[in-house]
Amino acid sequence: LWAGTGYQGLSVYRDGKVSIFTKEKDGLHDNTIQYIFKTKAGKLFVLGDQGMSEVMISGDEKISFKPYYYEPKISQHAQFYTAIEAPGSTIWAGGQEGLFFLQNNSWHHFNLLGKTMQVNDMKQLKDGTVWIATSGEGILICRFQDDSTIKVVKQYKESDGLNTSLFLNLLVDQQQNIWAASARGLSFIG
Repeated sequence: LWAGTGYQGLSVYRDGKVSIFTKEKDGLHDNTIQYIFKTKAGKLFVLGDQGMSEVMISGDEKISFKPYYYEPKISQHAQFYTAIEAPGSTIWAGGQEGLFFLQNNSWHHFNLLGKTMQVNDMKQLKDGTVWIATSGEGILICRFQDDSTIKVVKQYKESDGLNTSLFLNLLVDQQQNIWAASARGLSFIG
């Protein structure tokens, strides 16, 4: 069992005991872990304040980390909240300072609709569309053009029937419908 914490690193429960990994002791990118993400190839990543760390597990089950730092530009902590994998395996992450992709071990910022916007959650559907919950811009439906380009194909706003323009989380059900959570309740997009 893997659990991210606020300010106290990453906790791992295995073999009947809990191990705690931190920035200072073990090389995590930061001690606040907001999201745990596994790629199609089985690589494990943890995201939080100021970037992401790849979790590496050796043959003898020893855990180590490869950090990918992001220095805050417009916020205090540059929190990363969510991640998905592009068709060519590039990792895209969203958070307080917008949308980013990891290329050549560096973060690259990507504007949506020509601007920076907070990205709270992302989900990729079976049809390849990427749904993005934002703070203030509603819900975006996007498609990857290539590993370093994503295009907005539709934007849902309050004028389209949503109860707010600030969404926190998305859930994709078995029928590929979207459930969007906000402080005002739940919106269903079928």
